[in-house]
Amino acid sequence: MNPPRVLVADDDEGLLALMVRRLTRMGLSLETATDGLQASAMIAANAYDLVITDINMPGKSGLELLQEAKERDPHLQVVIVTGGATMDIAIQALNHGAFGFLTKPFEHMSVLENAASRALEISRLTLDNLRMAEVQKKRGDLLQDEVADRLKQVNRQDREMRQILATLPEGILIVGGRRAVVPYNPAAQQFMALDAQTTDRPLSAFLEAARGFERPEPCLVSVARKTL
Repeated sequence: MNPPRVLVADDDEGLLALMVRRLTRMGLSLETATDGLQASAMIAANAYDLVITDINMPGKSGLELLQEAKERDPHLQVVIVTGGATMDIAIQALNHGAFGFLTKPFEHMSVLENAASRALEISRLTLDNLRMAEVQKKRGDLLQDEVADRLKQVNRQDREMRQILATLPEGILIVGGRRAVVPYNPAAQQFMALDAQTTDRPLSAFLEAARGFERPEPCLVSVARKTL
């Protein structure tokens, strides 16, 4: 697995070198910029896991870089560093999606390391969640396609079965809910029509007698000189 890619931007080259040394010890892949325009071009051209930027630099400010970074990748984590912290600047940075806000000089370089570690962990978890959501979506799409294919297959088989049954001379009746009787093929419709023309309705009498039985006893029924 490739190490996280981090851009560090600061016009104070001494502090920049110190931050790079400490972050390199964490196993990160570091790239640097010494002004806002250079950092802006690098953000536009590359994909980073984390951006650490000074807020006051020539060319473009850290807040401008923050906005550009978030426009390019809303999930990219950005840590703002400043030597002149004010509440207004901190609020602006957080409102624009900054992960953290550090004041320099640092009390200890571990402050920077901790901020970078937390930001990268959030980035990793966010990407994992996005990948999982994409996997679930693909699984859902595959399941939906499979169900659609199965329905097409069932419908095709049903059509084929109906075509076969329609050619049979035997009448087929379907007993549905509440024992409703439905003619299932043309022959059954003919037998039901013939039964309706008789006075004793032998077919209807048999069906009525069979109500309530899962497997009624078979018997011969004559309808208009036709034996069923």
